[in-house]
Amino acid sequence: MIIAFLKRRWWLTSNRILPTLGFALLLPVVLHLFINFPMRKLELMQDPALNPEHWILPGLLCMIMIISLIPSLFRDLFDLRIHRNTLAPLSIAPLSNQQIIRGFLFTAMIESLVFALVGMLVFWLLMDSQLELIQYAIMIPYILLFAALIGNIIISFSLLTDRSSVFLFLVLTATVIIMFGSELFIDLSLFPRSIGTILRYFPTGQILHGLRQVIFSGEFNIVVTAVPLAITILLTFINGELLKRKMDQ
Repeated sequence: MIIAFLKRRWWLTSNRILPTLGFALLLPVVLHLFINFPMRKLELMQDPALNPEHWILPGLLCMIMIISLIPSLFRDLFDLRIHRNTLAPLSIAPLSNQQIIRGFLFTAMIESLVFALVGMLVFWLLMDSQLELIQYAIMIPYILLFAALIGNIIISFSLLTDRSSVFLFLVLTATVIIMFGSELFIDLSLFPRSIGTILRYFPTGQILHGLRQVIFSGEFNIVVTAVPLAITILLTFINGELLKRKMDQ
């Protein structure tokens, strides 16, 4: 089942391979110039001993994941659903709703991972100093978990609304909240204590916090990894039920 979804994704991507590669290379350059380059001169993290470029790198990669997930899932589960181009044929295939959701999510995650790997290479070339190879490798499962969680949120928005304006409003609002409330670029210690305490319970922020603990302190916190994983699994199940309702309409 997954192979069929991957083949479909490859066929779609191969029709626009040059624009996709160009976008994959341009996106990290833009993020470096407009986010990493100026912010590394500011004290946006609590520990001054850390290299600002190293601290912000996981956030940049997660931002790439968000940006690359949105068009893929919008097309598959919103645009094609509204125009009955994809989900209608899938409804007669021997696939459960959960399998359809996992198929779309998995292929979107693989595509976004390719963007993130290209971003790693570009950042490695542009940054003044680099992390060790093992630290880059450790980032991969964490950013995949981040992509799975964000992907499920985008899928939920896609299935809960039938208007593109509402979908874009929800996605843009969620993206802004995640950017500034999940330690992608700004340490939560810089927020007022009451707000920072609330934001620390965001599952997206827990993923970033757990990732930085591992690569910078060598400490693995199972709680900040298990909680976002459990929420992701729950959202996948909920999205399967939402898809079932849409199929019945």
